Amino acid sequence: MRHKNSGEKKSFFGREVITIKKETKQSIQYLMIIICILASIFFGAYKFSLYADYTEEYSYELEEVKSGTYAIYNTVSSTVPAHNYNMVTICYNGQIHVFQGTVNICQTSNKPHADIISKPHKNYSDEITIYVPKGTIEFAESVGVR
Repeated sequence: MRHKNSGEKKSFFGREVITIKKETKQSIQYLMIIICILASIFFGAYKFSLYADYTEEYSYELEEVKSGTYAIYNTVSSTVPAHNYNMVTICYNGQIHVFQGTVNICQTSNKPHADIISKPHKNYSDEITIYVPKGTIEFAESVGVR
């Protein structure tokens, strides 16, 4: 005697064929649907992480923000939520630009320029490297926010 849930064996041209009950077929279909949904969620999370880490890189020749100054630098710190970052004000293409993120300052005797790595989908995550002659950066007071 066979168990109720096991499939029946039938003969088909000398070979045995196992038939699957309707409930078992539905269970397999539900399992496949769940697997497809989970795969879609993981794929979506992967694509979103690529979107969030998207970067753009630029390099600009700097102009003076004011006479003898190529950049104005200051830091911002807060307690809750903790958003500590640097700010720099620079001028290129005849316009003043303010960047928030990580600022690296390097001294050079060449033409002043800035290399910018921008992450447009994240706050305070730009990385700015400024190459300027010594003494041409104004260090402004730090700002604290509570």
